[in-house]
Amino acid sequence: MTQNQAWRDRHGTAAGASPEHRNQLLRQAVAADGSAHGADHGLCRIHRNESWHFEPRPEAVGHRCPDMYADPTEDLRTRQ
Repeated sequence: MTQNQAWRDRHGTAAGASPEHRNQLLRQAVAADGSAHGADHGLCRIHRNESWHFEPRPEAVGHRCPDMYADPTEDLRTRQ
């Protein structure tokens, strides 16, 4: 069973759903897949409160993503 099939089994199919609901389902699926496999491709979530926010982290390939900040206010890179 693929990850997509497992997700559909848990959450149902988007057929017949409104466009807004389909978009929400897509965002959730992308976030779940990215969180599970992002490091394999050098993409990591940076802020815990932003499930859609991934950034390139080439050093994560073959390792793991760095610990996440709770939100952007904790990220020193966002302070000038």
